[in-house]
Amino acid sequence: FYSLEANKSTCCISISNEKQKSRASIILFRGRILCCVYGRRGMPYHSYGADAFHSALIDLGNPLTQVTAHALSEGLALAASSVFLGEKKEHKPTQELGNFVQLMQEHICRMKQPGCIVFKDVQMQTHCILYLCNGEVAGLYSFQVGWIKKKVQQHLVRFVAKEQHLMAEAFVLQVSSLESLYD
Repeated sequence: FYSLEANKSTCCISISNEKQKSRASIILFRGRILCCVYGRRGMPYHSYGADAFHSALIDLGNPLTQVTAHALSEGLALAASSVFLGEKKEHKPTQELGNFVQLMQEHICRMKQPGCIVFKDVQMQTHCILYLCNGEVAGLYSFQVGWIKKKVQQHLVRFVAKEQHLMAEAFVLQVSSLESLYD
């Protein structure tokens, strides 16, 4: 953690313990904690922020806990944090999925703020996440395929057309400007 802070790293730290069925994710932005989420079997809901970080630190004291760090671009880190810190807009069942996605993508890009669109099924299992930052696509992740690196927009259009049964949620990180966040 000291090295990540000193090097001003931007990454996601995944912490998991199979025995106690707990998981945490910490997003670092330029060496500082941007957000944290923690969950454990038996907890009625996930915890966020300082409470989540405290629980994750307790788990780190257990020798069975596994820790993995994944490097992230700054745009991807900011977009991912919008799920935990951002304003949420839900897709209404009466609205066509493609229409909602197009409107939300245009809205987030026009605002040039970090955000993402999460695609879920009726069991609330996530299938795909579109990450947006600074008016551009920061990434597209499919839980079936992995990271989509080429022809992202075309893949997204095909995915939405094929998966009309899914619901979507859009999240926008409300910041006055990206420069204020970078500072």
